[in-house]
This record gives sequence, C-alpha cells and structure tokens, in this order.
Amino acid sequence: MKANNKLILLILTIVSFALTGCASVPQGSEKLQQQSESLSPPSGMAGVYYFRSYFVGGSVYLELVKLDSQLFGYVGPNSYLYGVVTPGEHSLEAGGVYQGQGPLSPPPSYIPEFRGETFTNKFTAEEGKNYYFTYAPWKLEIVEVEETDARNWINELTLSGYNVFENTISSTSASGEKDCGKGSRFICLTRTSSWHKEGGKVTTKGWLEGKEEVDEYTFLLNENDELKIVSADGEIIILGGRVMLAKDVQLEKGYEIDWADAPMSNYLIAMGLLNLAFPNGPSDIVGERTMAITEQEKELRVSTGSALFRFKAPWQASVRAVRLNNDTIAYETRLTLKAGVMNIAGVWENMNSSLVLEDSMDISGWETFAVGVFTRQPGRLDKTTADKSVIVDFGAYPHDFGVDTIGGLRTYIKQQK
Repeated sequence: MKANNKLILLILTIVSFALTGCASVPQGSEKLQQQSESLSPPSGMAGVYYFRSYFVGGSVYLELVKLDSQLFGYVGPNSYLYGVVTPGEHSLEAGGVYQGQGPLSPPPSYIPEFRGETFTNKFTAEEGKNYYFTYAPWKLEIVEVEETDARNWINELTLSGYNVFENTISSTSASGEKDCGKGSRFICLTRTSSWHKEGGKVTTKGWLEGKEEVDEYTFLLNENDELKIVSADGEIIILGGRVMLAKDVQLEKGYEIDWADAPMSNYLIAMGLLNLAFPNGPSDIVGERTMAITEQEKELRVSTGSALFRFKAPWQASVRAVRLNNDTIAYETRLTLKAGVMNIAGVWENMNSSLVLEDSMDISGWETFAVGVFTRQPGRLDKTTADKSVIVDFGAYPHDFGVDTIGGLRTYIKQQK
C-alpha cells in the first residue's frame, strides 16, 4: 500500500473488515446462501458445513477443504463452506496450504496439493440432517459444532463462492460482487446500481471526520464494465476482472492489488449510498435532494473483489445530491459508525464522459498483471508466518500476456471464460 496514501490506513482503523486483500473469497450465490440458511437439505441428502471464523484457524491462508478425498472448496478467515452428501459414511479433510505457480482462476479447477499438516473427521450422515465442522486449534483436530453455534456462524460469516457446489464458480472473476437480494440480513454495496451503470466518470474525495487528509481519485468506466482509476500518482486499468494494467504507480510486490482496493471501496460506498438514498438512479435528482438512512440491524458490506469491508450495525448515513446540469451531479455522503465518521464527496457524470479504450491502444508503457488466485511468499501482513510457507492469495500477479494492445488482452480474457 502506498506510503503517502494515509487515508487508506485511517479508514482501516475504523472499518471492521473481515477479509482483506489476503486470503479473501468471493461471496457465494444468493441461491446457495438461501439453501445454507434454510438448514433444510434437499430431499434424500444431508447438509455439510465447514466454518472458519477469524479466531479459529484465522490465519492469512486460504484453507483447502475436501469431502471424501475430493475437492470441497476454499475458505478464508470469516467464511464457511456448504454442501450436501448422500446418507452414509463420509470424511471431511481440511488444512494445509496450496502449492502452485502463477494465477489460478478459478482455484478449484483441479485438485491441488497440500503443504503442511491436514486433519480429518469421519462421520455418518443421515438423510435430512446437517453436520457442522470447524478446526479447533486447541485440540489440533476438526470437531463438530453445536447447531446453536452453527446458526450464529451462518449469520455472521461469508459463504465462500470457492465451492464445488457453487454452480457459478467456474466463471468467478475479480468483481467478487453478489447482490444480497431482498430479505438478506446484510446490505451490500455493489456495482449493480444504476448509479454505477449509468455513470461514465466519477470523482471521489474521501476523508475521516476530524482529519485533514484528503485522497482524490477519478473513476472512468464504460458499458463493458472496464475501469480506469486515476490519481495524482498514476493510473490503473482493470479489464474484465482478469487483467490489471498500471502506469506511474509504485506497487508493493505481493500486494499490487492494494493500490486499487481503498479507492474502489470509497467509490462503491459513495455509489452504494446514493443508490440506497435514490434507488431510481440519477433521474431522481432534480435540483437538490437530501436523504437520511438509519440502520439498526443490518451490516453494511462492500466488496472490491480482493477485499471485503464490513460495517457493523448500527450505522447512519446522510446523502446529498445536487444536479449541476443534464449530465452532472455533485454529491456528498457521510457514513457514521460506532468508531467514527467517513465522508466521501465528488461529482458524478453520465456516459458522455465514459472510458474509451480502443483495441489498438498500445500497452507497451504499462505494467501488466493477471488478476485471480495465486501463490506467494509471506510479506508484511503475515509477520508470524514461517519464511518457508507459501500463501494462497487473491490479487494481481505480474504476468506477461505476450500481446501489445488492449485488443490482445480482451482476446486473452475471452479465452479464459
């Protein structure tokens, strides 16, 4: 993370975030979420849950879990897996660190190897019942969990989308965004709102209450959901959630995606709060409008793809929007949390100012990165990890695509889907 980006560090002091750029997992689909929350397995089946809370096995690793010696999925801190099995004898295996080379997208495309010690629990499943497991470090074994505790974890943890029972896993990209859906116990701020889809250019200025540090970014996007982030220090382009390009920015090795995480979270918070306040989109704004939002129960979640930020309830937000002309709206958002106040303000413009990236655009002056799951050595976020360990992470990995143009990168992305 850039040393001069003080606001990022300040924001992280008041945000209760579950999954940072290290070992994050995308959220599972709404369909699988509903099935796991129902606690009612499909007819003729039994449910299997594996939980990994922050304080139970809460390292920076992505932990690999197997069912009957076959891949079940991956869990990061504060996440869990859900699947189903037929009645009978079964085994659940977890632990170890994945060994591999280069970006893996998606990671469960083949059975990886384990590094380090693994643990197994054998159980007999009965139709219609659920079986809940977690790793207990004080016992050095996988243990069963009482249903009361399991219900709490289902409410609190993220359902991992890295799951062989997740039918969308093969197309998982760096967007990492899932619409929480109506009736969800969470409020998710994602790139599905009309404020995002209709906006072509958005400027954000973010600061914490009582702090003078202000970071300003400009976001340019187009109808293909391609994105450019511009700051005083340089610029980043993200294509299809699979490729990242960087120019004139200092990126820390092993944490290259961090440069984009904080500005992306600010952007999503601003656009998400605008969408909550004015759900019909920019057409809601004629002249000046101000809305207040108060939430006592639902947690606010923001997913950048490589990081998930969680704002615990209760929280309040005030949102002000002023139409400057047919294509431009100035906005101010103020998010009040238990630990502090976050302010984000800027200007929204429609697609008349959208990002233009011609297929013929030369990328020879840009650093190129594959975005996905890859392995790396421990770094600044994992000081307690032995130097010989290998960590599975989600982020941007330096990669030579062997092409010279944006069009070549787009062709590469299509071939990966």
